[in-house]
Parts: sequence; structure tokens; C-alpha cells
Amino acid sequence: MRNIFTGSTITEAAVVRNLLAANGIEAQLVEKGAGAYPSLPTEVWISQDNQQHHALELIRDQYLKAPDQGSWICANCGEPSPMTFDLCWACGQASGTE
Repeated sequence: MRNIFTGSTITEAAVVRNLLAANGIEAQLVEKGAGAYPSLPTEVWISQDNQQHHALELIRDQYLKAPDQGSWICANCGEPSPMTFDLCWACGQASGTE
């Protein structure tokens, strides 16, 4: 299992989980706080590590359509990724290694 996305709320994470499920990628939500606090970050984990690239592409395409989303540039491959990504969508490099 692999953490593929961290949503700022459970709603945002659920949208990503549903996007992945609609494209044949099994995913589950992992809440970072108690269920009574829906504004806390929630992670989306995929079951099959070999689906990481496809999952990141789906999420990237979804978020790059939104004009208000910021992005960071991967120091390893130069591709932009949404700020909500911890890893580069293209090569998997962590964002903190810039």
C-alpha cells in the first residue's frame, strides 16, 4: 500500500478516492484525525504499488484543470506537480528535495 494523496479535508480526499475507483484503482481513506473533525487532513492510499504512476496521472490531470491550484517543480525531472502532491507525479521524487 502507498500513500498517493493527502487532502486538506476528508471531502477532498474522498473526491480523489472516487476518481481513482472510477478508473479501476482500489484506494482507501486514512483519516489523520478523529472522525468528528472533517477539516483535518485525510490521506488516500492505493492498494497496488504498481498503479502509482497511473494514479498520479489521474490526480494530476484533475488538479491541473483547476486554475487556483499551486504547483512545485521537481528538481529531479523538471515536471510541475500540484502542491497537494508529496511526490512528483512523473518520477516519484519527494517534493522536499528541491
